[in-house]
Formats: sequence, C-alpha cells, structure tokens
Amino acid sequence: MILDAPQDTNRSLNLKAYQDLYFAPYNWTVLHLLAIYEPSEISKIPSYPDIQVPTLVDIYNKTPLQYLLAQENIDYSSITNMLKYI
Repeated sequence: MILDAPQDTNRSLNLKAYQDLYFAPYNWTVLHLLAIYEPSEISKIPSYPDIQVPTLVDIYNKTPLQYLLAQENIDYSSITNMLKYI
C-alpha cells in the first residue's frame, strides 16, 4: 500500500497527514494515487468529513473516480466510498 499505516495507529489520523498533499506535475491527490495504484484500499478510508481531500480534476481532466472506474477489476465497495467525496 502507498500510505501504509501501522496496525496500532488510527488510519484516519495517518491519512490526515496527506489530505492537503498534491503530486506535481499531475495535480494528483492521495485519492488519485489510491485509485490508480491501490484501488481496493479506498474502501477502507474514512468518509469525507473525517478526511477532507478535495476531489480535483488532474491535468488529464480526470477525477479519482474515473481512474477507479477504469480498473480491470472494479471494487464496488471502493466506488461506494469514493462517492462520499463527491
């Protein structure tokens, strides 16, 4: 996993450290990275009120949800959780 949290820490506290992080030059947030590289992990992240990551369009005019839907094996629980950020 990209943002691996130790078992004894709260996952939402770990992700709060990344909620304002952007990855240049793609304008990706942590949600973009999870949707592309670890899509099943999105089902485990807290909802928007707990982790306020903006759902931004990247330089390719795609949102994290679009990357998630483009996966070969779609994890529908991840999609349900991603919809909380819209």
